[in-house]
Amino acid sequence: MRRFDFEDSERFPTEMPRDWYRLLSQVSRRPGYPDFGSIALTDAIARDGRWSLEFVVDGGSMAEALPPGIVRIFQGSRYRISAWIRTEGVQRAAARVVARLYDKNGQPTGDEWASEPIRSELEWTQVRIELAEIPLDAFDIGLELEVVQPSLLGLEGPGGRPIGDDVRGRVWFDDLEIWQVPSIRFSSGRDAQIFGTDETPELEIELRDLVSDELAAEIVV
Repeated sequence: MRRFDFEDSERFPTEMPRDWYRLLSQVSRRPGYPDFGSIALTDAIARDGRWSLEFVVDGGSMAEALPPGIVRIFQGSRYRISAWIRTEGVQRAAARVVARLYDKNGQPTGDEWASEPIRSELEWTQVRIELAEIPLDAFDIGLELEVVQPSLLGLEGPGGRPIGDDVRGRVWFDDLEIWQVPSIRFSSGRDAQIFGTDETPELEIELRDLVSDELAAEIVV
């Protein structure tokens, strides 16, 4: 569907990638995202090509957001989101990707998914999110690339003591991809899924993909 490799920075030199913005608490009214540290495109480190998005940690959680309206989604479809992450020097904070669905009025539907927060010291590591089937009230998807601190996640140490936030470190994101994937539905025609010993169950299988006319699947029952 879309790929964000940040390589258009070569043709359109800006501090932030096109269509993206930094999420700040004083603007979004979402607590936990102060203006500490910096987020900017860099050509110093990249997984593939020349450019990546760099987070310089200085305490506090950080997020770069892609608003709804940029990536089109379809009700009843399924999507996979992947990204490559590299960290350096972060001990308590971690990096993740978050996806949220929005209705036709641009309001969150409450459906959201997040990849596992990771630290991958000096190694590029891929994270993935498998979205559930898009519900009928969702029309748009928004994405966030985040560096989350223990204080935002509500993590506690031994004895219930708060875990301190990182005040230094760097995180890089690169090659964010959104894929539309086929969906398979199984049905027996009965809500209870209960059959008598003298009955022969019949399984109905529906295979759907909005971007392909011919589909094949290997199914084992």
